[in-house]
Amino acid sequence: MAKVRLSTSPHIRHPAVLEHDFTPSNDLMYGFAPVGLLSLAAMTRSQTDWTPELFDLNRRIADGTVSLGPDFYDKMAGALLNGEPDVIGFMTECDSYHHILQLCDRLAARAPVKIVLGGPHATAVAHETLRSCSAVDAIVVGEGEQSFVELLQAYGRLNPGPVKGAVRRGPNDVIVDGGSGALISDLDDLPVPAYDMYSPDPGEEIFLEVGRGCPFQCKFCSTAPFWKRRHRVKSPERILTEIRWITELFGPRRIHFTHDLFTTDRKWVESLCRVLIENGSKIPWTCSARTDLVDDDLLASMARAGCSAIYFGIESGSERVLNAIDKNVSLGRSLWALERCRAHGISPNAGFILGFPQDDVLSARETFAAYVRAIEVGCRPAHIFGFCPFTASSMFSTLGELKPTNHFVDLPLGLEADTANREYIASNPHLFASYYRPVASGLGALGPGWIEGVDEFSPLVEAVTWPALVLAQIKGGMFEVYSAWIDWIAAANRSRGVVSNRLWYGTPEQFCQFLVHELTGETTQLAAAASEVAMVIGIGFRLSGRKAFPRPSAITMASHRTIRTPVTFGLRTQVRSGNIAYAASVGHDLTEALSWRPGEPTKTPPRIPLHLVWQISHAGDVALMIVDNEIHELLSNVASGPLTTAELMAQWSRDPCLARLAHLDAVSTCIDAAAKAGLVEVT
Repeated sequence: MAKVRLSTSPHIRHPAVLEHDFTPSNDLMYGFAPVGLLSLAAMTRSQTDWTPELFDLNRRIADGTVSLGPDFYDKMAGALLNGEPDVIGFMTECDSYHHILQLCDRLAARAPVKIVLGGPHATAVAHETLRSCSAVDAIVVGEGEQSFVELLQAYGRLNPGPVKGAVRRGPNDVIVDGGSGALISDLDDLPVPAYDMYSPDPGEEIFLEVGRGCPFQCKFCSTAPFWKRRHRVKSPERILTEIRWITELFGPRRIHFTHDLFTTDRKWVESLCRVLIENGSKIPWTCSARTDLVDDDLLASMARAGCSAIYFGIESGSERVLNAIDKNVSLGRSLWALERCRAHGISPNAGFILGFPQDDVLSARETFAAYVRAIEVGCRPAHIFGFCPFTASSMFSTLGELKPTNHFVDLPLGLEADTANREYIASNPHLFASYYRPVASGLGALGPGWIEGVDEFSPLVEAVTWPALVLAQIKGGMFEVYSAWIDWIAAANRSRGVVSNRLWYGTPEQFCQFLVHELTGETTQLAAAASEVAMVIGIGFRLSGRKAFPRPSAITMASHRTIRTPVTFGLRTQVRSGNIAYAASVGHDLTEALSWRPGEPTKTPPRIPLHLVWQISHAGDVALMIVDNEIHELLSNVASGPLTTAELMAQWSRDPCLARLAHLDAVSTCIDAAAKAGLVEVT
């Protein structure tokens, strides 16, 4: 029986790459249920005699089966060919297309396997791909299920003709275009995606496709044209069936309702919410929407039905730019929608774009101001993306000359492979347009690095938001913070010999150092406290190997004042340092500032000395503890070597601040509290 292997494309977690400072690691990949491939697999099972398999490329990297490095393409090609599939199909995305095409070359060199691509990006560049990459046999354009089935059936025939919805390589390398395939009129006719082929990570959100298409005509967008701007949805009953199937397979977990524009049809959304509520569904779910297609009544219904977060593409803080790109939603309306989401218990997420051809310095300031406002009303995350030219967008033909940016986050495969990849991308602006920028950009006046670094700035702000907002208040806006950051990080990177295509990128730890640098010298108590918060979070990043800093639940209090114990230690008891990775003292009570969340007011922490200790577990997790003055003194005393209880009492008796505690009961109580927290060891 013929076998078709359906593979995901590389999907990098950009913040993780920054946290690891571009060092290869198996935890850089983003795992997700590839619902499009699962739908293809289900269709293949139901309508052909082919055997479909799912190949999760990202998981093969995450579990160490294939490591990131110079031999990545050869090793991954070997894994893909294991078991000798007859056809290998790839989903494609614009930011990993260069990896997919190189994998195709390695596959074709090893075995006579048919290679098929699909998805929005491959659709947009189908003919150019077949001309440029001889390894690719066919590209399924547009909606894939029916066309893919017909293509597989054609592979079983001796002299296959054109296939509707596919562009393929014919005899003598002639490109055969089968024309556009018909869209499926009723999405309920599709088989339930083959979720049984997928194994999610613990706690992973599962994607569930509830509909397709967007009727709007934003000029920069390529997704809406992919679905021919037709809005279609599955019935609420069908969606409920899929939720139950997912829950049966994976247990209760959050679901993302995949749809380009979930709230287009208000009556359908209300009907779906009603079905979920009436059937007692307790599954939380997320979705994407336009800010002008939600209101209080609809948000209330969605919240009751389990909606926990909504992503909104706000795009720009400039009304002029919004009108120029045909977004046609006012910024005021968008900010109102974000606030109302929070009021209904739904977490708003927001996306902005900088670098549109219509952008200038004023609109950049306005977008950064809107970004800050989104954070202040409670967005998590709020992200600023650099403008990407998409080949299928209506704007593309008007962009004029494009130049390769050469400055982007990519799979860390080593310097030689990385250089070759950037040269490959620079060789073909049609295939890899999303890595190019318009030469006639209104932001050119801001100088080099300004557009190049913007994509990865907001993840840094998210890692240390409160001090960043304080600095923005001091400097007059986040625009000024970002401008200062790219100058600072470029200088820091030049000093350590970083390659030019990473010059304006930095780690969260470096961003913390930048904030401390900028806030030092400011005279206000708020600035001093913000500097201390940035320092504390930066230490956490350094100790954890640039992993995400633990959230406030990891902040604990160890204090002998709250635990009175009987005397259990003798004068000869020895005390030595325990599990301490780092210790520091600050001048403000940072407890609330460290646990601050978007949407909360920014308060000036009280000027109270605070003693902090960091611990690292066997699993590598970092915990931040707040200790009182006595435990802090104890830890300072034993930092250079073990001391007996008697020696500790003698040292404390010479300190006027501690003399009142220099007796066996008080010292023993302090030692006991510190030992229970793992801060000291007692023998």
